[in-house]
Amino acid sequence: RLGTGLGELLDLIERELRATLTTRLMKLPQREAALISRIYERGNVLSRRYEGDSVILEAEMPASLAGELERFRVEG
Repeated sequence: RLGTGLGELLDLIERELRATLTTRLMKLPQREAALISRIYERGNVLSRRYEGDSVILEAEMPASLAGELERFRVEG
């Protein structure tokens, strides 16, 4: 039967994706618009606020993206 097990497959994919996500708090200069866009494209932004010329984002994102953005990480 075509489609049998599709629900289980989707559940497995979701669990695997969640396992590779990490939550980070970052402070980025607003001039880094391309990086900010990547966070929105590849992650899930949980909160956003502005502080002077910076944007503070808390976001879930793939570990690979979090590694690229490590220099912007701040402690909550």
